Amino acid sequence: ENKVINSLEFSSDGSSLIGGCSSGEIFIWDTTKGSTPDVFAGHEGAISSLALSKNSDILVTTGDDKKVKIWNYRNRKLINEIKNNKHIFLAVDISPDSKYTVFVDTGGNIVVYDNILS
Repeated sequence: ENKVINSLEFSSDGSSLIGGCSSGEIFIWDTTKGSTPDVFAGHEGAISSLALSKNSDILVTTGDDKKVKIWNYRNRKLINEIKNNKHIFLAVDISPDSKYTVFVDTGGNIVVYDNILS
């Protein structure tokens, strides 16, 4: 199977590079060692976007499965999952203070969540 990285994000200190893949997997490379990436299952279908909080504690991913997944980045555990029944979220970003998480979906909507990461 041909795996394509659809989105990339560096950790704030640059020590990690996170990639969302067409296979639904999340790849995390340690940029200080250049080693084989840590890979774990993320979504059913391609990951469309991802964002990492400024303190690198929380990773938010979106996928073709119309889900938003919120992860503890440090231990790679799923914290929460939100299902969007209408559209796929194409992009995500987290405000610098982690108070707001903003999404753009295939319907052209901008969706803002307040305190989704708390």
